[in-house]
Amino acid sequence: MLALCGLTLLMTAYNCYYPGPSFEDKVFEIEYDTPQWSPDGSQIVFSFAWNLFAVESDGSRIRRLTGTKNQIVGKFSEIDVSPDISPDGSQTAYANFEEPRFNIKTVKLKGWFKRKRTLAKIDGNDIYPVWSPDGSRIAFLSTRTDDDFYYYYHIYTMAADGSDVKSIAPSVRGHLKPEGAPVWSPDGTRLAFLGSEPEGEGANFLHLHIVGTDGSELTRIGVTGSRPAWSPDGLRIAFIGHVGEDEGLFTAALDGSLPTKILDYLKELKGVPQNVSWSPNGAQLLLTSRLNHGNVVDVINADGSDIKTLTPSRFFAPGKRLLHGHPTVPGSR
Repeated sequence: MLALCGLTLLMTAYNCYYPGPSFEDKVFEIEYDTPQWSPDGSQIVFSFAWNLFAVESDGSRIRRLTGTKNQIVGKFSEIDVSPDISPDGSQTAYANFEEPRFNIKTVKLKGWFKRKRTLAKIDGNDIYPVWSPDGSRIAFLSTRTDDDFYYYYHIYTMAADGSDVKSIAPSVRGHLKPEGAPVWSPDGTRLAFLGSEPEGEGANFLHLHIVGTDGSELTRIGVTGSRPAWSPDGLRIAFIGHVGEDEGLFTAALDGSLPTKILDYLKELKGVPQNVSWSPNGAQLLLTSRLNHGNVVDVINADGSDIKTLTPSRFFAPGKRLLHGHPTVPGSR
């Protein structure tokens, strides 16, 4: 509840400093990306109206990281989305759209100058950057291969300065949604991602895949449409979906054994879970389920026992949509 109050204050402060666009300027749908804490907890970075902003965690000193004060959004504006803060908290990587493509950029979070930098600018689209735990590399989705230009996205990694770009699991097509962004294991040696194979049974579904960051040991686990979550010790991964004909919340070890279903959400929950995350000690899992009248947050032990509902859905009732339509990534289908 405290976090919700803080976000409300954040939005209120934003509206005071940066009033919304006029009716004629409402070209795009205005949405908030998920706010993200800096590692030291001192500030929060978020995307609003396709620009990036940072604010101190106490609600003071809201400031713009990208874009201009006089143009929050417009038909020919640049679009800045999907920020991910580096582990040392010094900068954030994000996807920047400037006709005709998306590129990954970084911007400094502290200091007088913004110091924006474009990483590995190419002819395709680079989106959804995610820092490795040690900050040395960035994983992302891209259409940089000639045969896939503008249509099919694949997993890549690059050094933090944009050099040493490597293709990871080129045989699997990435999932072009925010939940399809790759997820680093805590030790930085593996990536989990959603994808489909070009042919065969794997082409009909989105599967959770795990692969070594050197491209080795590609493993297909189960069908899912939600972003997977690594346990803090990096030994298990949780996901919501199907394994064969079985449906539920699963955890999978990395030893090749079959995933374990720890929750039949069709019987135990009021809605279908959309997101899953681990507690810091790895003992519990947090689930967010979407209902027609809002969202519900549940917590469950990692062995599937003792499920509890933490919040009534009325606290998370969805707000009114401001606009209709939204920009799409070029080539998305």
